[in-house]
Amino acid sequence: MIDPRLFLLVPVVFIAFVLKGLTGFGPGIVIVPVAALVIGARDAVVLIGILDLASNSVIVFRDRATGKHRFWVPMAIAMVAGSGIGGTLLKLVPPVDFTILLAVMIAVVGLWFLSGRRTANRQALRNELPSRVGLKDIAVALAAGIFGGFFGMAGLLIAWYLGSFLSKEMFRQVIVHILLLSAITRVITYAVAGLLTLEVFWLSAAAFPLLLTGLYFGGGVLIRISESWFSRVIGVVLLASAIQMFL
Repeated sequence: MIDPRLFLLVPVVFIAFVLKGLTGFGPGIVIVPVAALVIGARDAVVLIGILDLASNSVIVFRDRATGKHRFWVPMAIAMVAGSGIGGTLLKLVPPVDFTILLAVMIAVVGLWFLSGRRTANRQALRNELPSRVGLKDIAVALAAGIFGGFFGMAGLLIAWYLGSFLSKEMFRQVIVHILLLSAITRVITYAVAGLLTLEVFWLSAAAFPLLLTGLYFGGGVLIRISESWFSRVIGVVLLASAIQMFL
C-alpha cells in the first residue's frame, strides 16, 4: 500500500524544481527536510542526488557549454572530490539530527540573498567569469561537495560564493555545470555504498515529470526577472525552508 505521506512530496518537488530552473540550485534545500520525514534522512539525501543528476543534465543539455573552463572545471573537480568524501561519510557515520544547524545556515544565506547579495566591497555583479581559478575557489568547491554528499544540499555553499560576484544568468549557467559533476559523483558513491534502494528509484522516476515541468516554468521566470527580484526570490525560499525546519 502506498504511504499517503508520499503525496506531500508532489507539490514540494514541483516548487523545488521551479526554483532550480530559476536559480540553478535549491531542490535539496526544499525537498530534503520534507522527504526526510516521509522516507528517512538517508533515503532523502540519496533521492535528491538522483534528482539533481537528472535536472542538471537537462539544463546543461539545453544551455550547452560555458566558456572560461579554466575557472569552473577545476572548481567542479574539487566539488566532485568533496562529494565522494561526503557520500562516503554518509555510509560510515550514523545519521545525526543536524536540523537546527542546517536551518541556521540556510537562514543566514537566505537573509544575505534577500538583502540583495551585498558584499563588503560592494562590487557590481559580473556578466563574465574570471579567467582562471584561485585557491579560495577550490576550497569553497571542496567544502560544498562534502556538504552536499553528506547533507544532500550541495548548492547552498557554492550558491553563496558564486552569488557574491556573478549576475543571475552567469550564476545559473556556472552552478549547474559544477553541480552536474557533483551529482554524478554522489549517485555513483551512493550506488557503490549500497544506499540506492528500489523505493528511492521509483520515487525518482515518479518525480521526473514534475521535475521537467518545474524546470520549464523556472527557466521562463529567469528570462523576465530582474537581478534584485532574482535575489529576493532565492532569499524568501531559503528563509521559508529554514522556518519549516525549525518547526
